[in-house]
Amino acid sequence: MKALKVFVLGVSMLFASQSVFALPDSAVLERVAVAKAQFQDVLAKTPEKEVRVAAFFTNDVSLENVRDALRNSPNLVLKGFRHGTESYAGGYGLKSGETIDEAIVNYRRDHLFFLEKRMEMEDQMPSMATDETLKKAIIAHRKGSEQMKTDFEERGLRIIGVELSGKAKHIGNFKDETPFVRVVELQEGEKHQPAILPQQ
Repeated sequence: MKALKVFVLGVSMLFASQSVFALPDSAVLERVAVAKAQFQDVLAKTPEKEVRVAAFFTNDVSLENVRDALRNSPNLVLKGFRHGTESYAGGYGLKSGETIDEAIVNYRRDHLFFLEKRMEMEDQMPSMATDETLKKAIIAHRKGSEQMKTDFEERGLRIIGVELSGKAKHIGNFKDETPFVRVVELQEGEKHQPAILPQQ
């Protein structure tokens, strides 16, 4: 029974991760425009307001690039990192009291652990699949995992966004002073919106 639960969980992850970024280009452009307008409205009317945002980038960048950019913004609190592509998404939320340098080390460690566990689970799944279409999908997903691990080993974690909190005016300064920030999107509490990919 335990193997069946793992299999069902794995299959649900397989299909959920394939639809993470299913928005058409027009919907993404509209979302970016709305996010820009909403943030500008807050910035203009209440620059001292404490807000939580997701800042998405024009291209993927290294963790060190993000760290260096945030050094110029001491009034902001880094809440988390985002990474992803059209086929998968992930991230890392900073623990209370965790420094950015500690978070970088922990994020890399956790991401590698996740990839290894995912690949272990996917290695077991094809033998449990009775449907040929499902078996092919699982094998294709496993190849995607191998590519994720290869990318990680060759390029490290590539970040497409960060979650920040601070005064709107400080977040506006971070956006203006950081060339790779594409858009700042206000967040409601702890709720995570799907990432806006650089190529979207």
